[in-house]
Amino acid sequence: MGGVLIGIAVGLLLLLLVTLPPRSRRKLRMPVILFGLYLVAVLIRFVFPHQARSTVTWIEVLGIFLLLLVLARSVVLFIAESRIATKLFPPLPKIFEDILHTVLFVAVVLITLRSAGVDTSSLLTTSAILSAVLGFALQDTLGNVFAGLSIQAQRPFEIGDWVRVDGTVGQVLEINWRAMKVLTLDHVEVIVPNGALAKGTIENFTKPTVVSRRNIELSAPYDVPPERVQQVALTALDDVPRALRAPAPTVILSSFGDNAVLYTLRYFTDDFGAAVLTDSLVRYRVWYAFKRASIGIPFPQRDVHLFEVSPESRAAEDSVRMAERQAALGYVSFFDALPPDAVVELAKRSTRRLYASGETILRQGDDGDALFVVLRGTVAVVLESGKKDASLVEVARLGHGKFFGEMSLMTGEKRAATVRAVHECQLLVVGHEAFQSVLDAHPELAERMSVMLAERQLELDERQAVATAKSKDALAERSSQILSKIRAFFDIEK
Repeated sequence: MGGVLIGIAVGLLLLLLVTLPPRSRRKLRMPVILFGLYLVAVLIRFVFPHQARSTVTWIEVLGIFLLLLVLARSVVLFIAESRIATKLFPPLPKIFEDILHTVLFVAVVLITLRSAGVDTSSLLTTSAILSAVLGFALQDTLGNVFAGLSIQAQRPFEIGDWVRVDGTVGQVLEINWRAMKVLTLDHVEVIVPNGALAKGTIENFTKPTVVSRRNIELSAPYDVPPERVQQVALTALDDVPRALRAPAPTVILSSFGDNAVLYTLRYFTDDFGAAVLTDSLVRYRVWYAFKRASIGIPFPQRDVHLFEVSPESRAAEDSVRMAERQAALGYVSFFDALPPDAVVELAKRSTRRLYASGETILRQGDDGDALFVVLRGTVAVVLESGKKDASLVEVARLGHGKFFGEMSLMTGEKRAATVRAVHECQLLVVGHEAFQSVLDAHPELAERMSVMLAERQLELDERQAVATAKSKDALAERSSQILSKIRAFFDIEK
């Protein structure tokens, strides 16, 4: 019988050496050491055959104990760690592995005592009484053990899941026979007893999928239509990392407050660990979007400040703003053809917009009817190939004094490129209506501006190696095409 057990032990050790993954092979050290100790016991038995019978018996008992430990530990390793077992069965939870260890160790002790001639039936009777005493003394501990078994059988969460238990939100680090360890968003380790898990409510944010919904509370004035608020708030989600486009985000009207209409912006993310940062970025983008759309964010005001603005100071402020806008329009080369009164009119009708870093200002292929001048910051011009999952190619960066969107302003053409804010930037916007008033007063400007636009477009084509050398014929043809589009877009009679 001993030879059979030795053969099984050697076979298990060799099998584990082959089937254990590299990260688990260090666990083979203990059974190998125990098997070495068993061989030492066998060697002592044969080297010193004339020892007292009692000494020989205890050496044999020790050898049996060591050999059974090797078998028990090898069986647990094979079930829990080997590649064969992991392919055939789901991973063995840590708590079941510990219980299997305990059961096999008790069996090893009982078999060893029986081989030593000890009556195990009396031990079992005594252990029953002892178990009753310990059961009363360890009610909470045993409750945690059985609760852990129940949780592992149901498997409501796994290591790595994000959960909320009794108000504690964290990522599961370990599940053992007594408790669960979670790491909170503040990187604090919290230990939750299994008994509390069994009695409480467990929210798992990563099951059945890693996608979870986030809710951002917003408020807007009563005089802003809800559809306008919804449109601007959803636009703010563009290009926000980890804010998913599917499922689609929504904006609902939550309530009518004392001083504002309350809304909830609901979006989905697949990275719960970074959800707090994503929420912050969404609020950040909403602030900028509301600012550009002239949507105020109401708040209770307790302090009342009264001040009087004199007509002189207001006129001085307006004069400074007008001077800044006229200076910005001076950066646009094809506005050189405009008379001074037309420049003043454009400055009056132009507006300023503020964009956050990373926001999309224009998108390639969208309709457009406005020109932009960079007052502060930097924007990037990128081209999209139109293919699915194609990467964007940055072709230029524009800083203070640079402008873009002139063809859409003059002809209504679709945007030829995507423009994004590299840093927070402020832009001066000249829209179609503003330029309509200028051409209504000076229709003869259309032809002069078409020539200047054609020259600029040909220069851009040459720079991008799209066109050949500029010629008068090419310029005239391009100018004629642009002039036709300008007259059609602004409804100017020939």
